[in-house]
Amino acid sequence: MVLKTFTIRKKQQDKFALKLRKEFENRVYESLEKRWPDEFQKLGEKQVRLRIHENFDRARSYGITRETGVLTFINLTFVRGENFHSAIWAQEILLNLDFSEKEKLSRLTERVNKDLEQRLKDLMETESR
Repeated sequence: MVLKTFTIRKKQQDKFALKLRKEFENRVYESLEKRWPDEFQKLGEKQVRLRIHENFDRARSYGITRETGVLTFINLTFVRGENFHSAIWAQEILLNLDFSEKEKLSRLTERVNKDLEQRLKDLMETESR
């Protein structure tokens, strides 16, 4: 029995990678739509899809490549703003070469959660006056 080998050309690889990315971006869109309905209504589908697309690349530039990691990174843009990654505290985490992807995401979400807790505390104190 003779086994034949086949070659996948660069063009075919690129086309397949693009298909996988589009499928991923669609899954992210559906996930975020459920989580952030008000933001979706304000921004509109085109802007949300653009944010997903741009932050996919941005997350990868910081070494965040797993689907769950990219999804977390994109979620953070809805919690802290589209450019949260440029804040000094975020840059210190994202550019740290000693941190794994998991460590970066853990530190980012920990910081964001602390900030949100403080905002809530401040809001409650203001309302109680």
